Amino acid sequence: MQQIPKSAQTTTNWSGGTTTQLFIYPPEANYIERNFLFRISTATVETETSTFTDLTGFNRILMLLNGKLSITHNSTQTVALKAYQPHSFDGGWQTTAVGKVTDFNVISKPSVKADVMVVELEANQSTQLNTAANWVCLYITQGSLMVISATTKLQAVAGDFIVINDEKSIELNALTESNVVASFIHLH
Repeated sequence: MQQIPKSAQTTTNWSGGTTTQLFIYPPEANYIERNFLFRISTATVETETSTFTDLTGFNRILMLLNGKLSITHNSTQTVALKAYQPHSFDGGWQTTAVGKVTDFNVISKPSVKADVMVVELEANQSTQLNTAANWVCLYITQGSLMVISATTKLQAVAGDFIVINDEKSIELNALTESNVVASFIHLH
């Protein structure tokens, strides 16, 4: 289990705002060179209208963390996104958007199966995540909690990112009211 605190995350600019890389695999991969299997990030959209980066050859899952976004693919399909609802699409589609938001992104090669869900916990509430995923990645968007695996126990707070590799069961114990975006990554 690896904890990446907010202070260790790298933020860069893109045409519509900023992006913060939370995790890339393999670790030596580079987003610009597009030589990764999967990348998890957050981004801000700070302009009212934006054009998404062309990511031909990748699948994308986009989930708003706040705000509302109207997203259009290939000038034909428009979807109104709301916070905490994952939206999957082909990274090669010409994608434009209207709205200012903060979002969570999983970009993956077709050989990778990615799923995203939100776990909402009241203070002192616990839940078990049982999975066959190669990686379980947790982005804490609110609160503080204990993350417990068979071998490790750590405390995480809002902004932290946790990477868990090949653990079949993870327990989340909320210390305060907490929201967690959980990504499940399966390599084929």
